[in-house]
Amino acid sequence: MQEAIDFEVRAQRAMQLRPYQEEAVRAVLAALRDNPSTLLVLPTGCGKTITFAEITRRVVVNNARVLILAHRGELLTQAADKIRQYAGNKIRCQVEQAGERASLKADVVCASVQSMVGRLSRWPPDHFKIVIVDEAHHATATTYRKILAHFSGARMLGVTATPDRGDGVGLRNVFATVAYEYGIQEAIKSGYLSPIRQKTIMVEGLDLRAVRRNRGDLSLADLEAQLMQDASLHGVVGPLLAERGERPTMLFAATVAHARALAELINQYVGGSMLTAEAIDGSATQAERDRVVGSFSRGELPILVSCSLFTEGFDAPLTSCVAVARPTQSRALYAQVVGRGTRPSPDTGKADLLVLDFVGNAGKHRLVNALDVLAGDDLPDAVRKRAQELADEGADAMDALDDATREAKEAEERAVVIAEAKYKAKNVDPFAVLGVTKRKGFGHAPPTDGQLQMLSKAMGRDLPKDIDRRGASSLIEAIIKRRTAGQCSYKQARILAKHGLRDTVSFDDAKAAIDAIEANGWRCPPALLTDPRYA
Repeated sequence: MQEAIDFEVRAQRAMQLRPYQEEAVRAVLAALRDNPSTLLVLPTGCGKTITFAEITRRVVVNNARVLILAHRGELLTQAADKIRQYAGNKIRCQVEQAGERASLKADVVCASVQSMVGRLSRWPPDHFKIVIVDEAHHATATTYRKILAHFSGARMLGVTATPDRGDGVGLRNVFATVAYEYGIQEAIKSGYLSPIRQKTIMVEGLDLRAVRRNRGDLSLADLEAQLMQDASLHGVVGPLLAERGERPTMLFAATVAHARALAELINQYVGGSMLTAEAIDGSATQAERDRVVGSFSRGELPILVSCSLFTEGFDAPLTSCVAVARPTQSRALYAQVVGRGTRPSPDTGKADLLVLDFVGNAGKHRLVNALDVLAGDDLPDAVRKRAQELADEGADAMDALDDATREAKEAEERAVVIAEAKYKAKNVDPFAVLGVTKRKGFGHAPPTDGQLQMLSKAMGRDLPKDIDRRGASSLIEAIIKRRTAGQCSYKQARILAKHGLRDTVSFDDAKAAIDAIEANGWRCPPALLTDPRYA
């Protein structure tokens, strides 16, 4: 059983935090008093490293050692630098990575997952009181779980900008609670992140219908086969150069080969002795990476082409255009990509972030874009389509999303009013439901016993009292015709007609609609009125 930990703050803040960061710090410390683990969600660009650095400082002040885990060297460096910057010499912060080994006397250890998982024997299981997992959406991986199991007596904090995972594995499997979550829309409205403008660019000839899925996203091998075609490469480069203007641009490719091909083609388009674009990937040496990143960060390299290398732990606030030439179904991945450009940079004249989304014929695949990131959840298709139309017309992405959501709500409210009016006014005529003209035969002969028996079974109390033999025959013919055509029963059709819905649907479709009406207190749900099956 975990021992109680005293998180009372006995020292003044060492740094000036933004209001939401201070709220986050207090919420996390409160959550860790009562829970074995918790999650902190802050959008990219909102200072998660600073926030957990202050959490670390307050924990160490209370004589508790802290382990910070990350899977990239850049993330470790950022974490160690922030802690040293704000805590000074009062906290001994050391790195455990590759050739570097932290002392057992260190107050804070910033460790790479790859190094720590192989060196667990160095560290007693009760050595750390707190384990902080940076980019916690990776925490479900086996390597992370092995480390966390070793330090099972420690409290655990996960920090991430993207709590949802493309492979469907929930972070609830690792973290017990969510202590604090700050939304990207709120951050933009408060001025902490840049406004987003999004534009979709259709790449002629790019056909994604045959692309398979792999681990919750589109197969990279299949994507590369489509994206490396000459038409697809030119379909990205031409519009990119036209739309970006002079904006410092990060272009995200699907694979290493794709990134290099795009950079080469960009330089061919522009010409001249100076490079307009350079591609960099995981095979680059640290010296090569530093050179290219430094050139881009100083504004000397207009376009940086990346293949998954800079989706996390990379800060270049001057980036004012993010181009996504890697179609994806992962909102987490797209959020990380867009996050490379959301940091404000007023000194460079950056007013907003332009997101260029290159797409093709997606077929059955539902690709995500910046609107999904802003929404933070799955958007209804109608809202998403309308928001995209407004965004492509030049509207700010958040305004487009707000307007589309408002329009959908107003349409739903109108549908409710119409449905209620139809419900109150509809006097269902059994002959009309069955498409039969009410006729009376010569002599007004009454229906036979067989006719009455069949109609009573099919229509119940709706059987007209004054029906004659000829009218009964017409109704029976209509009922048999409906059955032969695979349409719903008369009783089902009557309920659908009363609620203003099409009454010639199949038995199963009618049953589904009636179940929805019943569940809604026998009022027609607005969604049914716009469903093409029933409209």
